[in-house]
Amino acid sequence: MRIVIAAFQTAVRAALQAFLQEKLQPEEVSGVSNSRELMARLDLECPNVILLLDWALPDGPVTALLAALRARAVRPKVIVLGSAPDQRRAARAAGADGFVSQSDPPRRLLSAIRSVQMEQGDD
Repeated sequence: MRIVIAAFQTAVRAALQAFLQEKLQPEEVSGVSNSRELMARLDLECPNVILLLDWALPDGPVTALLAALRARAVRPKVIVLGSAPDQRRAARAAGADGFVSQSDPPRRLLSAIRSVQMEQGDD
């Protein structure tokens, strides 16, 4: 499994990368700070899962990014990590495959990643 974390804050990306590497031992975990970097990374790495941590990345809202991802012929599963109940509804309506509240325990994020991985049929 290959995971890309999209989050503006470098320290947050690094901490989450280390956590996921330890708990899931994926093939690769990388990070980007904005939507442009993410779209460029998709063609290079073909990630299975994208974690969107910032509801509004510096170069645009997550809803616009989700629409662009949904339009791709081959698209990874997308999980949004948010802090407000209205974000859950908006993320799902925009095409996110999952939503995890930032107040949920870490095991909820791991469960969400495993769930979308199983939907893809990955080992």
